[in-house]
Amino acid sequence: MTLTDTQKEIIAKASKKDLNGWHYLSVQGDPYEIGFQHGYLLTDEFRDAIRVYTHMTLELYGMDYSFFVQEAVKLHKNKISEEYLEEMQGMADGFTANGFETSLDDIIGWNDWMELTGYWWPQVAANYSNNPPQGPRGSHCSGFVATGSATRDGKPVIAHESFDDFWSGQYFNVCEEVHPTNGHAFKMQTVPGYIDSMTDFYVTDAGLGITETTIAGFVGYDVNGMPEFIRARKATQYANNIDQWVKLVNEGNNGGYANIWLLCNINTGEIARYEQGLKNQELLESTDGFYYGCNACHNPRIRNLECVDNGYNDTRQQTGARRARFEQLLPEVSGTIDDSVAKKDFS
Repeated sequence: MTLTDTQKEIIAKASKKDLNGWHYLSVQGDPYEIGFQHGYLLTDEFRDAIRVYTHMTLELYGMDYSFFVQEAVKLHKNKISEEYLEEMQGMADGFTANGFETSLDDIIGWNDWMELTGYWWPQVAANYSNNPPQGPRGSHCSGFVATGSATRDGKPVIAHESFDDFWSGQYFNVCEEVHPTNGHAFKMQTVPGYIDSMTDFYVTDAGLGITETTIAGFVGYDVNGMPEFIRARKATQYANNIDQWVKLVNEGNNGGYANIWLLCNINTGEIARYEQGLKNQELLESTDGFYYGCNACHNPRIRNLECVDNGYNDTRQQTGARRARFEQLLPEVSGTIDDSVAKKDFS
């Protein structure tokens, strides 16, 4: 498909470099331009991801991928602000312009896939299945944030490790730098076709570092709320500090993709742990020490009232084992934590 002069001008403002299995993408402009650049430059990667997810959705859930796309559009399209609808439309048009026909609804369903399969589906699966799931699939990510006397130079260090099924995890290989017309520029680890990170790892020009580990065993979903991928993206793009980020990510909280968020502010040296359930939340902040996440929620209200067993006190489970190891290892390395320690001791 031949690009128009306008489309060529949009693409000229973006760049993509492939290195060691990673796709380094830089996009800039208004929402439509950002989306079009992302879509056009990552078409091949997105096409392959859709191929695999379409097959694996049926294998894992017994329902077609298109079923979840349709439900995502029903539940959330009318709740998404015009800014992000424009970006997703640009993304769809970029994919289409590069040979893979895609609609706005397709992009909404793709961004909503993890939330709908993991949080909405367990609530409604009994209407379709004789053996419905009891909650989200197992969670397996680790992360920490440290500052003050805990780090080598007294400045914040934030780290995150994702591990997932290979079929899905192979696509978590986009490192995207976003320079929007409005709000803050940010970098994120993401997936072809996503407007947020979902892994999650962000760094913003407001001085914020943001990551998370999902809350294992979380059960609860408000169909009238805002999807997490919109809330997290908005908070990352527009927050000037940790408290603003927490406020924005909680606006319209629907319980989808419930997380233990870890944050830092390099301008103030602050760090935070924000555990976000649907009915209960807890925010801890400090300028000295460390917080960690291993999927097992610390807050007893969220853990006991909004989750099924998540292994918090059971070292036979990977969540409890990692919690025990964090409690042992972080005090041991406190005072020496820097990038090299994070890579060596926590990978």
